[in-house]
Amino acid sequence: PVACALGWMQIRFSGVEFALPPLFPVAGKSVGYAFVFIPVYILIRMATGKLKGYLLCYSMIRRLMVS
Repeated sequence: PVACALGWMQIRFSGVEFALPPLFPVAGKSVGYAFVFIPVYILIRMATGKLKGYLLCYSMIRRLMVS
């Protein structure tokens, strides 16, 4: 799914660049979509991993699998 998402984003957002503050001279003046997508994806995966037991849809699926 991540590869498909990045492929679609490349088609859709290839010309979009995000300006960086001057604090990051190593990365250049701007970055592309992948520089934003990958850290956000990692944070969302970590958050859903921690919250799985508390979310209603995951607990319902777990009950159905155990039954």
